[in-house]
Amino acid sequence: MILIGRHQDDGPVYVAESVTELLHAHVEALRSGRIERDEDGGLWINSGDPYHHKRRYDDNCRLVVSGRDAGPVRGVTAETRELLVHDAPWVDLEPVREAPALLRFSIHNCAGLDLSPLQATPVEVVELATDTIDLSALQGHPTVGRVVLRSAKPVDLRPLASCPNLHTLDLTDAPATDVSVVGLLTGLRYLRMLRPQWQAAHQLPTSLAVAELAEEPLQERKYYWSFDKAYEKRRPTLPDALEWADRLTNGTTDILTIKGRF
Repeated sequence: MILIGRHQDDGPVYVAESVTELLHAHVEALRSGRIERDEDGGLWINSGDPYHHKRRYDDNCRLVVSGRDAGPVRGVTAETRELLVHDAPWVDLEPVREAPALLRFSIHNCAGLDLSPLQATPVEVVELATDTIDLSALQGHPTVGRVVLRSAKPVDLRPLASCPNLHTLDLTDAPATDVSVVGLLTGLRYLRMLRPQWQAAHQLPTSLAVAELAEEPLQERKYYWSFDKAYEKRRPTLPDALEWADRLTNGTTDILTIKGRF
């Protein structure tokens, strides 16, 4: 049993092993009289904390470090599955070699770093938001599947071509990246980029199943007196999207447009 929905920002949450186990917990709560009223006066059965397993996961498997604790990274254990590093002048990942369960590595607001210690881990998700990004240390990594990049400086994507399980790439926040080599990522299934990046990518992987046209940052108009009209119309517009889709499919597919509100 999992808890999932629009308010589950961190994704699905494990609740119980089965429906039977969940019903058993409710029956036991009824037998013991654990019935309470909420703020609106409604009754609910207090059968336990549905976020118990998530809290245990966060306490034991999720590590967040910053500042001096990042050079070298402190607190890594054999149970660490997620490592998030932020706001550090210097980052040393050497301790992650002792993290055999590491699945996700995320870093932001830091200088460049050496990613080679990740070769000793089964990491699958790599999210990099640093001043400079050098992907050469990930060359040939057997488990890396999702890569998200954020940098104002150019990034060489060629090392990712040798990652056999790479399926997802997000370049929205790396506008200076040379996307001409995207076609070398022959196993890629999902690609997210800005409109100028799509225009510059002359060759795309034939394996691509999902393509996303990302929203562009607002462009400010100069010397415009009205605040509510101080920015250009946000792009991509619908005509932009239609042109992109037509180019992506070489004009061989009818394009369906749906308008509405969320």
